[in-house]
Amino acid sequence: MNKKLTHSVFEKISTIHPKRIAIESGEHKISYHKLNQQANSIAHQLLKRTEQEKKVVAVLLPAGIPYAASLLGVFKAGKMLMPLDLSFPEERLRSLIQRTQPSTLIIDQKNSERVIGILKSINYLDQLECLLEVQEDGQWVLRNPHDGNTAALPLSAKVVSNPSLQISPEDSNYILFTSGSTGVPKAIEGCHKSLSHFIHWEIKEFNLNQPCRVSFIAPPTFDVSFRDILVPLLSGGTLCIPTPAIRENAAKLLDWVDESKITLMHCVPSIFRLFLQDLESSSQVKEKLPALKYILLAGEALYGNDVNRWKAIYGERTELVNLYGPSESTLAKAFYRIPPGEQEDNRIIPLGKPISNTELLILKEGELCRPGVMGEIHIMTPFLSKGYFGDPELFQKNLAQNSFNPSVPLYRTGDMGRYLSDRNIEFIGRLDNQVKVNGIRIEPAEIEQSLLKHAAIQQAVVTTHRNQREEISLAAYYLSSEGLSTSKARKFLESLLPQNHIPAYFLLLDEFPLNLNGKVDRKALPKPIELLYDRIPFKAASTNLETALANQWKEELSLQKVGILNPFFELGGDSLKATRLVLWIYRELGYQVSLAEFLEHNTIQKLAAYLSIKTPVGYQSIRMDQKAI
Repeated sequence: MNKKLTHSVFEKISTIHPKRIAIESGEHKISYHKLNQQANSIAHQLLKRTEQEKKVVAVLLPAGIPYAASLLGVFKAGKMLMPLDLSFPEERLRSLIQRTQPSTLIIDQKNSERVIGILKSINYLDQLECLLEVQEDGQWVLRNPHDGNTAALPLSAKVVSNPSLQISPEDSNYILFTSGSTGVPKAIEGCHKSLSHFIHWEIKEFNLNQPCRVSFIAPPTFDVSFRDILVPLLSGGTLCIPTPAIRENAAKLLDWVDESKITLMHCVPSIFRLFLQDLESSSQVKEKLPALKYILLAGEALYGNDVNRWKAIYGERTELVNLYGPSESTLAKAFYRIPPGEQEDNRIIPLGKPISNTELLILKEGELCRPGVMGEIHIMTPFLSKGYFGDPELFQKNLAQNSFNPSVPLYRTGDMGRYLSDRNIEFIGRLDNQVKVNGIRIEPAEIEQSLLKHAAIQQAVVTTHRNQREEISLAAYYLSSEGLSTSKARKFLESLLPQNHIPAYFLLLDEFPLNLNGKVDRKALPKPIELLYDRIPFKAASTNLETALANQWKEELSLQKVGILNPFFELGGDSLKATRLVLWIYRELGYQVSLAEFLEHNTIQKLAAYLSIKTPVGYQSIRMDQKAI
């Protein structure tokens, strides 16, 4: 067995520190020894009940101890972890399951009947070889997938030995999905050696051999979650997992980071800005986060202003690090340890220099660019992912001929950049239409193709718009002979795609503007704000509370005016903007509402009426009454 693979290193750590706490999740804790036993039990069940050539294990669990044990158990059994999110539309879940043909499903008791219903709808239940379920009390049980019998059998508690299976570093170990330009999500297939390479690099680079406390705030379906989970577990540290209620509340999440004494956190810049907003509006901010040593940021552009805002509060006591690398390259392949001092506000922080055993090349027509000359970023490393599951030819199209070292793959990222004078790399933009929205990679073509599945939509174009915060939003323009309403178009798309792929704006047009070549002139498309009040007449705020909310919505949504009858999402809102507004309501008005409550009361009129019957419980720098202005 290769001793450097992630699960092998974890096994070693569990023998060195068996009683040390491996994971804290809400009120639950588990030691290294018990976590290893749980992972071994899962691995032995997979080895006993599934054929070796059937690799894929679909895991439909939220972030928690069972999910981490599943990840380790799947790796130990030589299988491929495929995390799926139960918030995905059922049509998408069916499609992903049919496409990857998992031999095993790992689910929790709360959602088991729904998942079994999905399997039955595609006649897939009988094709499963193994169905593992986590009970509400944390116990694992084994279901009979062939008849759907709910009578559960407990997993054997006697099997605690590490599996003796010989696993090659080249073997595949996970599948993650990312947006695809053809309308079909790309299934990225990872391997043991590449995942191990990055985790070992991070532990060494930041000297994490002493016990660290790392937060797990990324969704399990994103590759950054591997960093969250494996960095602490392979360095003898503790993985700290917030409850769902804390995870969706920015104010509570930051308090949790403070109270949990987190020393290292991975997050996207969008979430980082949420934290900044909270910190800048709270009292006694200097006393918060004394344990936090590192924040590693990745997934989208990080600006100098973001860094300066943090340093204005905490100076240099926490090191900020920018990471770069598409999911195909396995987690990240470049890093920039942001130096002390002020950064240029509007400039994108450099991507940095390559991690170990990696080269980042800026090439133009196959030639290496001089500093300052723009070219495409290429990644040269033996530690790429294995490509796209079920579509090896698609991945080959992204590999360039390597005249520098023919024995090592050279991956074309599609990102444009240039060398700075110190050989750090600066990001410029994209060669294609791919965009990052709140840190999530999205191909507008996938959304267009999904919209065209509706019989009443003849043509669809998805474009991007940028607000004064440099945040990107998506706008979907479409033609419909039946005059399909924007609300129905949105609802249809929500039945096909995850919420993070749903455009902020839906705009029904009579015709598309065309250029001289007869193609859609994207630059001539009307701005979303020009059409916002076509369907729902504008009605102004009439109370102090409505006015306060309307003013904040205008700032958050970058609008000149906001009507009290317009639904939040139809004004260009998204979950991140909603989270910021929930935080503002708590800090400035004193009302504590959940994200779900905010989205349920999705107009200013509804929200003001709902807040007016609540008792303020939090911060209150403004007090509003219900008298008309």
